Amino acid sequence: MLTADDAFKAGDTAYVLNLMKNGAVMSQLSIFNLSGTPALCSTRLLAPKGWLIEQRTGIAVPSIGGVRLADILSKVAANSSAGMSVAVTCDHPFYPIGSYPAPAIADIRVHFPSPDPPTTGVKQTLVAGASFKVTFDNSVKTWDLPLEVNTRYRSLVIDFDVVAADPANEAYYRGLIGMWRSEPGQRFGKTLYFGVNERFDRGKLLIDLGTPYIEIMIKKSKTPFVKGRSYHFHIEANSDQKLLRQIVTNADGSLLADMRSGLFNDDLMNRNGNTITVGIGLAGVADGAYSPPFGWKFSNITMNGFK
Repeated sequence: MLTADDAFKAGDTAYVLNLMKNGAVMSQLSIFNLSGTPALCSTRLLAPKGWLIEQRTGIAVPSIGGVRLADILSKVAANSSAGMSVAVTCDHPFYPIGSYPAPAIADIRVHFPSPDPPTTGVKQTLVAGASFKVTFDNSVKTWDLPLEVNTRYRSLVIDFDVVAADPANEAYYRGLIGMWRSEPGQRFGKTLYFGVNERFDRGKLLIDLGTPYIEIMIKKSKTPFVKGRSYHFHIEANSDQKLLRQIVTNADGSLLADMRSGLFNDDLMNRNGNTITVGIGLAGVADGAYSPPFGWKFSNITMNGFK
């Protein structure tokens, strides 16, 4: 749902990020006019390295309405490409958004706008080379990320290796990792960015998206973890793209899971004296259903922020 509060101001530039093309399937662009009179807009399609691919002007958008540019990537010659962006400017309050209509539901994407041009940002190492084994007397490890105060981070990226173990109890799920910020007055006293759970016996991997109104998870089936085998996790929370992505690979680098979703809580920053915390494992079994991943060995844990 869009309201006037969501709109970019007349004359501002909004950047719709990470547009993609794969053969005949390509990202599209929609522009919404949130004013009571018709608007004129312009677009600049940019390559991943920033050079101009195509510029359009005089795009008419009706009052309290929108237009969809299904051919926004028509000038991209490559059969497969990613990381492109489009800069949108209008003479009335507006809101642009992109979509990637992939054939497979799991690959469908929404491209959200950002007030800032595409960049990876300035890297800050937050945690480097940590390790942790989940045991019965030490089942959780947390890190309060040393984020700069009052600084918006464009993305937070977590990588680690892990050796799996068989479940030690009959709980349905094992809580692997989560990221949150303490928020007195919020549900459970925190803002949850994500929480990763797995169901060992059914080969399911799930991510709690941390919405404040209803529990929503994304699920990946056919992801069997095997006792004693090594895996690598790459997790990215990207505020610019409103993107949460988790990639899990086997020890040989082959893909086990690639899970993508919108990032519902996207204010990646220290707020009101509370910084973001990352936790591996759980303090104990919760609700008889969520257990620490007893016996799992986490290593090469790195966390980087981009601001």
